Amino acid sequence: TAIGDEVLKFHRESSSLRSVMGENVWVSHGYAAYMAALSEVFRTTEDELLAALYSSTLNTVLKLDEFVAKLKELSSCFVLYDLEPQYPLPVEEVFFRPTYGPTLFISDLTRAWLITGIHNGREPLIYHIEDIEITSLITMYFFEVLRRWSKPVQNKLAVEVMEQRFRSIMRAVDMVRGFEKQGLKAYIQAEGVWLRTGEPGAVEGVAVKTRRDELKGITSIVVELADGNRVSIGGLGARYEDFAAVKIRVKAAPRSASSSG
Repeated sequence: TAIGDEVLKFHRESSSLRSVMGENVWVSHGYAAYMAALSEVFRTTEDELLAALYSSTLNTVLKLDEFVAKLKELSSCFVLYDLEPQYPLPVEEVFFRPTYGPTLFISDLTRAWLITGIHNGREPLIYHIEDIEITSLITMYFFEVLRRWSKPVQNKLAVEVMEQRFRSIMRAVDMVRGFEKQGLKAYIQAEGVWLRTGEPGAVEGVAVKTRRDELKGITSIVVELADGNRVSIGGLGARYEDFAAVKIRVKAAPRSASSSG
């Protein structure tokens, strides 16, 4: 697309773009770099997009058809800082928290963009982060501080959206629980790593239990396999479960799916 090609080229070639931590964190500035960052966010995200932003950035996103079209393909959760939306947004989950903060985009839990200045008329300053440890800290801040203490405004999971793919175990658990409230079971397909052996693998079956222990930092899903065995699934950084999921697909299980829970 015009924006996706031309502005992204500027973002990568501009003299204003420089690495500040090896090859994993870059900083750029200016409106063109800001638009390039937005373009890269939507171009590169495959499964799940998390964002904390002001209405000015939200409006910029909604004005561009290519961004909206991509957004409808993704699992998404937005926290809005300044205005509570009065109309439905093409986002699965929307929260409102009246506060000041940096604009954040987290792509597939592996990359993040931190943007300052855009909401108050100053020149935007953009940090593009591909360091997994820094991205993990930003993701934790998003879930444990922003999303956790925000007002829910919109939630389409297990209501309008009956099948979705996630990178975050927390939102996958939320969808499983959404199905449970309707008397439905959730069917899980996960790709990741077996913690005991370190070998890559996959898990598929019916969710029979979810767990969220905020004190210990544990969020997990217990899945019953076709052979009746049960496997506990955690997310990135899982330590106590059988399986650390990198990608998780959740959908409503057939009514005939049996499970003792």
